[in-house]
This record gives sequence, structure tokens and C-alpha cells, in this order.
Amino acid sequence: MQNDLRSKRKVTIRDVAKAANVSVTTVSFALSGVGRPVKDETRRMILEIADDLGYRPSPLAKSMRGKALGQIGIVLNQGDDDLLVNSYFGRMVLACVVEASLAGLHALVIVRHPGEEDRFLSTVRESRADGYVLAAPRRDDPVVEQLHREQVPMVSIAGPRIGIPRIGLDNRRAMDELAEELRRLGHQRPVYLAGDLDQQDAVDRLTQFRAHAGDDWIRATFADQSELLDAALFELETRLRGPRPPTVVVCANDNLALHVCALIKRMRLTIPDDVSVVGFDDAPSAGIVTPSLTTYRQPVAELGRTGVRHLVSLLNGEATVDLDLSGHWLWRDSVAAAPGSP
Repeated sequence: MQNDLRSKRKVTIRDVAKAANVSVTTVSFALSGVGRPVKDETRRMILEIADDLGYRPSPLAKSMRGKALGQIGIVLNQGDDDLLVNSYFGRMVLACVVEASLAGLHALVIVRHPGEEDRFLSTVRESRADGYVLAAPRRDDPVVEQLHREQVPMVSIAGPRIGIPRIGLDNRRAMDELAEELRRLGHQRPVYLAGDLDQQDAVDRLTQFRAHAGDDWIRATFADQSELLDAALFELETRLRGPRPPTVVVCANDNLALHVCALIKRMRLTIPDDVSVVGFDDAPSAGIVTPSLTTYRQPVAELGRTGVRHLVSLLNGEATVDLDLSGHWLWRDSVAAAPGSP
């Protein structure tokens, strides 16, 4: 799919705001009548400047006239029960909804549940939103193909690089920083538990881990595939009992890391004296378990907010660029120097 959904340069709401020496928000309120009141004199000035510049509101802006709010869809691939309770995607969705509200928009959350593909596609089709934020879409996702055929604006968060505007995480930088610190601590035998390899973030992290540490990794997922998780933990236990056990277990997410910590404790090993454990995401539980979990704090809320802002830009006829945001490592008690290192 070619990157042909990006809008060509034309007069945008930002141009009007610059010419009027006011904020973009003020222009939006003046043109739509939604949000806080704008003084009559200021509103007349903005309307005149918009007309002089040849600014034409997007379909979204038109739908907002007369106090009617526009609507965007937030499409989510995760259908697990704890979606909106202390989860990465739950926090992202909340940030999207809040940002949409601040922009004067309704946000409709559409969740894909396993085995309900036809119903899911029908819900997306019937929602008739002005545009969509797709949270972690998969490659060859039928929703992406459907929206592309209908020429509906969309932005992906943490999705594959498939030619639509994308907001993601700089996974390469995150894994590079981790590898450097683990080398400093003397860890020569790391093992990696990979997450759902249908998700771009999981692929990117695994790829960069292998660039530093080779092919010592185990495939595991947390949701919906308990047999795969059990098999991964069994393999990890076998390695931990072997003659050259790993000195650190790096996990694709915090949920996996918490399962690993429980396994290590059942084996009567000590974290981090016998083996260190690293997570990813900074789930709410990561800082309160014992020992506290070393993990990477993703800018989850900023990912959601930026996704909505990019979608609004597309709806306003503005060009967008792909962005990779960065978080930071939280070095907690689950990581220490490798056993026997100086």
C-alpha cells in the first residue's frame, strides 16, 4: 500500500491562526461554534482572514457547526477482559478519548474480540466516523484495507509500516540502552521472552535484542495463548536449571516479566542475586511487586494524544509525518550485576 493517504499542502487552520495571531484552538472555536465563546470582534476577524486565505474547513469542521460534534473511531485489536483495567492499551485508549474531548470530538471505541471478525468489521463500517485511530493494527489487517478502499483518514499507533501515518515507539533506542547497561553489569548470557510477534513493537524489540545478543530467545504471549505461555515458561525453567543458566531474563512486556518472577521464586532462586529480570511498559504493578521490576516506561498517554492530534490534522487537510517517541528505563531492584562478575 502506497503512502497516498497523506494530504497535499493547502491552507490549513494553522495558517489562519498564524495570520490572525491567535491560537489554533481559538480559530477552531470561532469557525465551529464549539467550545469556549470567542469575542464577536475576534470571530469576525478570523472569518475574514480565513476567507482571504481561501481556507476551506474539512468535513470534520463542517460537521461541528451548529454545536454538532464530529466523531472519531478508536479501533482496538485487544479484546481481553482486563483491557481497560491497568493495561497498556487501556491507558492509551483513555488518552485518546481525553484528547478527542479536548478537541471537541466524540470518541467511539471499537474493540475486536476473538472469533467475531465479521461483526467487528461491520461495527467499524457502520460507525461512520470522520476518521480512525488504529491501536496496534496487524499487517494485512482487513480494517486497514476497508478504510483505505473507502478513503477514510486513519492513523496507526504502534502498527506496522504499511503506508499510513504512524505514531510509534523508538524500540531500537530502548533496546540499545538496555544492552549497554546489561553489558556494564557483566551480563553475558541474556535470554529474551518475545511477545505477540503479530505486533510491530514485539518484532522491533526482538530484532534489536538479537542484534546485540544473538538468537537466544523464547516465543511467548500473555493473552489468549496460555499453552504457548506455559511452554515458554517450561523452556525457561529448563535453561535456568542447566549448566550455564541465563544471568538475565529480558521480557517483551511486564505481564510476561511477572510470570517469570513467579517462576523463579517457585524454583527457590533469588532475584536479582541468582538471575535478573527486565520487563517493558511500566505497568502499575511493576513498581509495587517485590523485588520491584526494572522496566521501560513508555509514553503511553503521549502516544494516544499524538495519534488523535495527527488524525485531526489529516481531517483539517494538513500533512503529517511518522513519529517515533521515546520513554526511559526505570532501574529497580530486579536487576543487579551478573553472578560472579567483578
